[in-house]
Amino acid sequence: MDNIRKAFAKLTPELRERFAILFRRIEQNDLVGLDVRRLAVKGEWYRIRVGQWRVTFIKIGEVNVIKHFNRRNESTYRDL
Repeated sequence: MDNIRKAFAKLTPELRERFAILFRRIEQNDLVGLDVRRLAVKGEWYRIRVGQWRVTFIKIGEVNVIKHFNRRNESTYRDL
């Protein structure tokens, strides 16, 4: 969760608002219209792409838990 807070703090106010809305949608399981893909790793891992940003989360039943939030680079999915 610390990496999410650090990345979030570095955003402009406009982007913070945009991602705050996105995080609420993920937590409420309102994923319609989002660029969601299942990741080819163990379990129910998914990612949402927003420009060069990635939000990864896991599904536990009907609950979504956000795990990572960072810019896309070659190590984005390495630590999953």
